[in-house]
Amino acid sequence: MGNLDAGGAPNRNYEGPVTCEDATGAATPMRRLSRVEYDYVLEDLLGITASHAAAFPADDSTIGFEVGVSISDRLARDYLSTGETVAREVMGGDGSPVDLASIDPALGCAADLPEGTTADACAAGFIRSFGRRAYRRPLNEEEVTALTGLFRTGRELEDFRTGIELVLNAILVSPSFLYRFELTPAGAAVGDVVPIADYELASRLSFYLWRSMPDDELLDAAEAGELRTAGDVEAQTRRMMDDARFERSYQDFFRQWLGLDRLANLDKDGELYADWNPALRTSLGRSLNAFLASTVESGSVEDLLMGGYAFVDEPTASLLGVSIPSSATMRPDGLYRVELPEGERAGLLTHPALLAMLGKTNQSDPIHRGIFVRTRMLCEQLEPAPNDVDTTPPDLAPGLTTRERFDMHRSEPRCASCHTLIDPIGFGFENYDGIGRYREFEEGHAIDATGMVNAGGDANGPFDGAIELSERLSESRTFHTCMTSQMFRFASGRIETRTDACSTDDLRARFEASGWDLRELIVGITQTDDFLHREVDALPEAP
Repeated sequence: MGNLDAGGAPNRNYEGPVTCEDATGAATPMRRLSRVEYDYVLEDLLGITASHAAAFPADDSTIGFEVGVSISDRLARDYLSTGETVAREVMGGDGSPVDLASIDPALGCAADLPEGTTADACAAGFIRSFGRRAYRRPLNEEEVTALTGLFRTGRELEDFRTGIELVLNAILVSPSFLYRFELTPAGAAVGDVVPIADYELASRLSFYLWRSMPDDELLDAAEAGELRTAGDVEAQTRRMMDDARFERSYQDFFRQWLGLDRLANLDKDGELYADWNPALRTSLGRSLNAFLASTVESGSVEDLLMGGYAFVDEPTASLLGVSIPSSATMRPDGLYRVELPEGERAGLLTHPALLAMLGKTNQSDPIHRGIFVRTRMLCEQLEPAPNDVDTTPPDLAPGLTTRERFDMHRSEPRCASCHTLIDPIGFGFENYDGIGRYREFEEGHAIDATGMVNAGGDANGPFDGAIELSERLSESRTFHTCMTSQMFRFASGRIETRTDACSTDDLRARFEASGWDLRELIVGITQTDDFLHREVDALPEAP
């Protein structure tokens, strides 16, 4: 690969395009903050923990992960009103007490609400310091002058606080705050592949690993030119993964990859599932999140798919049919680690939270459980059902098992091609009912949980039950390749293309060499040509 230094790192003295066989994949040079990112930035920038972005229009999720793209008229209005509200609240305009120094260290000089030249000096320090954090780069002189003018207008109309409030408001609605820009270096042409500039790379790292803005250490590293080798980037990546904010990233990855938002409002038929209630739903969600976190801590994909343990409180333990040992130690989150009954459960695919989410209100759901495996675990795109085909699940029928009732719907020829891929996987989950409870009988018949993976690469073959399916996936390069792709999409905000082949091949090879270690996959993303470079397109530079 051209234009790299001897250590394989980008050469910042740009002299021409970088090539890697065909090319390094293009990344969008202008991305809006997603709703998740917007709230986390407000938390890190101003200490605001309330969710302001929850009411914003949904982000684009056509790639399976949320990406901030365009701004609608409604979203523009939301940004303007939220910026005004936040600035007013932060500055005590709602009557609440405020410590100005807590907003930014540069406002420490404002404890006594200075006036005159002292106020101007204090505001100037704040504008440069706070602006650098909010824009994720130093402000240029034109920006400083404009914001200083706003401050003086507010101070002259009202007082010092009003001047700072106007500055805050302006920053929070600025494109430089709402967007992540990646500008074109001088001398580059459309189609060239160029290294990501220092501050822009700092933002790539922080929004990938923390879902938020860079901290001062990362911005200082960018300023000092200490993000210019792959080793520099890896060192910062590992530092950031040791920070508590890293939990945001992997929990958000799992939330989107597994579609866990559906769990929050999941409801079941109370007559059929008397155990189901909001407390159990919350308990299951906490249990699943704790399990997913443990697999990231261990780094083990085998744990993810085959871990024979769970984190439970009383409601989840009761559903799982396990007891919390008297010798067990409660974790800080109020959960206990327990071993699961052998032969009944192992890993993600048998967790009751996931199974309940992939169940109907009154029965299990082999169709959506099969679709989940094919799309989320094998990265297969399935054709939507024809518009004129009835997709209503078959009614409960005394004496018939779920397998027997769902077998009937495959008589529709137009559906058969997809359902031969979906149903044989979904039937492998029939040991679990609509809320994820383990069962061995249904309607007086022994459960038949045999299944088959068809057209699934090296995951192909028969299995008996979800544990055997999980084992088959854990040994499959097809699944690991899919896992690599899912992480790539989450980090880059787009589907991989042919021109990403160098990056994705290197990433998959690194993942395999690590023994399929999830943490090394996360680090590996930051070492790819795609993460460290982008292709120049015809978009204009930021205003």
